Amino acid sequence: MLTERQLEIVFAVVYEYIKTGEPVGSRTISRKFLKSHSAATIRNEMSDLEEMGYFTQPHSSAGRLPTSMAYRVYVNSILHRPSSPPPEISRWVHQVADQLQSLDERLAEAARFLGRFTRCFSVAAVSALEGLKLRKADFIRLAPEILLILLVVENGAVHHSRVRVSPDVTQEQLEQLAAVIDHAAGGVPWNSARGELLEYLSRAMAERWQDVEDIFIAIDEMMSGDGLTLSTGGMREVFISDGGEASDERRGRIQAISSLMDTREDLEDFISDYAASEGLKVTIGDENERPAMQNCSVMMSTATGGGRRAVVGLVGPLRMNYENSIAVLEAVLNGLNRPVTEKEEP
Repeated sequence: MLTERQLEIVFAVVYEYIKTGEPVGSRTISRKFLKSHSAATIRNEMSDLEEMGYFTQPHSSAGRLPTSMAYRVYVNSILHRPSSPPPEISRWVHQVADQLQSLDERLAEAARFLGRFTRCFSVAAVSALEGLKLRKADFIRLAPEILLILLVVENGAVHHSRVRVSPDVTQEQLEQLAAVIDHAAGGVPWNSARGELLEYLSRAMAERWQDVEDIFIAIDEMMSGDGLTLSTGGMREVFISDGGEASDERRGRIQAISSLMDTREDLEDFISDYAASEGLKVTIGDENERPAMQNCSVMMSTATGGGRRAVVGLVGPLRMNYENSIAVLEAVLNGLNRPVTEKEEP
């Protein structure tokens, strides 16, 4: 258990190191933060805190650097007080709500904005809690044997796929198929509707079912699962900004972030590993179970509502502006999780 003075020293060292990127000495703490205590007293406390694992010292004559333990104490203090995002964040939220109706657009803009504002790698994702619900199906013939399937789902995302079809399938039959699918599956979880819909179509289409079965299979593949839609941002900022890190630490962080981009599955696993079921979760340095991420801090904020789960996240250096990043992350999540309204057709 840390004493009140030790807590004040930990807070001061972390705050000053985030601000300057330089090892923090006892005289700096005495002069700027704990003015009623001498540098000698603070030096003794810092030595004790180093033995306890809160600080490291690059060499004997240098100041101290915070460890993951010190950052954890600092972040926990932030989480226990209300956050206030910068004014430009509120403007962004209103702009997104007013101008961007597509969920894909909102996700892409959220990820780009987070990356630009925090200079960290960012991710924004939305998934359906009860499985995807279909809003509308449409079929566009690109060639006699090539069909483009367009599915608009209730979270605002658009899914598409190309399939081969028999040239004998007419446009009228495709329109009838789309109408049946819209009527039977519209507005209900796909996993609840698919069984009865499959049975009805195979019976109603009779001898034509074999010609359109691949269409149903393609729709089923797109609609099954939680329908996770995601976007990333900030890679340019990651390469430009050094985050106050040593070159090997920065190289390791870039490699760790790059590995998340190898496949969509890697990114989905990352979100699953780090996001809480609800609320904010911050994982710092060696708290990361993934060895490659131990030079990073990961923030994930999750909110549920309207039948969907929204997640926004940041991957940054240990020396990141936690207070600002947490406020920005939660404000962006609130904007992203606003319901997507459907524009009226003229």
